[in-house]
Amino acid sequence: MRRHWSGTWAFPRVREGLEADLNAAMVKELEKAQDDPFMALGMLFAGGLVQAFVDSLLTPEGLASLGTGKNPGEASLEEVRKWRLKLQGLSRAFVYHRDNPQAGLVMERQGLRCRVVRMVVNP
Repeated sequence: MRRHWSGTWAFPRVREGLEADLNAAMVKELEKAQDDPFMALGMLFAGGLVQAFVDSLLTPEGLASLGTGKNPGEASLEEVRKWRLKLQGLSRAFVYHRDNPQAGLVMERQGLRCRVVRMVVNP
C-alpha cells in the first residue's frame, strides 16, 4: 500500500517550528501597527491561514519552491538541482536554494540518516 503525501503528518517537528516562526512574525507586525484597527483585524484572520500555508510548504512542490520566490506548485521539482549545502558542524547542515541563502532546510544527522528538523523561511 502506497502512502499519500500529506503535510499534516510529515515533519511534525518542522511543522511546529515553522508555525511558531510565522506566528511570531505576525505578532511582531501587529505590534508595529497597534494604532491601526484594520491591521489587527487582518492579523486575526491571517492566523488561521498559517496552518494552510504550512501545509502547502510541507509538500514536495512546496519544498522545491523554497528560496525561489515562487509559490508552491509554480516551481518545478527540478529547482532542487539548484540547492546548495552548507555544513554547520559535524552533525548539522543547511540546505538552501542558490538564489536565497537565508531560506532553507536544517538537517541533522541521527545515526546513519539525515533528517529535516527545521525549515527557515523569510516571512
